[in-house]
Amino acid sequence: PSSVRENGNIRYLAYSNGTAIYDKALGRDIYSSRISRKDTEIIFKILKDYDVIVAVHAEGNSYFPHKQATSEILDRYQVNEYYKEIFFLTVDCESIEEKAQNPDGLEAIVLFFSSDAELAECRDRLLALGTVTVTSSIEHNLELCSKSAGKGKTLEYLIEHLGLAKETVIAVGDNTNDVSMFSAAGLSLCVEDGRKDAKALADEVICTAHEHAARYILEHYFK
Repeated sequence: PSSVRENGNIRYLAYSNGTAIYDKALGRDIYSSRISRKDTEIIFKILKDYDVIVAVHAEGNSYFPHKQATSEILDRYQVNEYYKEIFFLTVDCESIEEKAQNPDGLEAIVLFFSSDAELAECRDRLLALGTVTVTSSIEHNLELCSKSAGKGKTLEYLIEHLGLAKETVIAVGDNTNDVSMFSAAGLSLCVEDGRKDAKALADEVICTAHEHAARYILEHYFK
């Protein structure tokens, strides 16, 4: 969002579930760990066995065939209203398989399943590869990134890069894919309307995401 990209107080942006860190001052990534072309080919062979829709993150963009972004199709794959809006913000592409052949690798692969039983089976097969991190941001969804990527690893890298003490760092999240950050920070916070497992693993639970969480943190944790 422009509110983040154009905010002069924010220099570093970690994106695609911790695949990379972009330094706004330098105009480039200072950290990157993408899914390799070889691993991507193996993943897509596995996905052919399941009823699933796929979006990929590459080159700093999210790609999805807009011809699949009909309400009927997205309902079939149990996509909630929030993510339906996100699909319409993606870059349209004719073929996800062709986009997945990016020679520089993929930042992330996002999956939605029509069957939770298939999701569970597919998740186990993907984890067995040992080359990708498998997480989720909402129900009926899997998100894949490189094994050496992830929000926690990204935060650890940034802390070291900036020469910070862990105790001075706050991690804020709302979902399963945020949990890896919690142990990397001195203080972990989860918003009230976050996932139960994320709230259970955070040090403290704060206001909801819709109640200006950043302002809440400034007022309650910065004296």
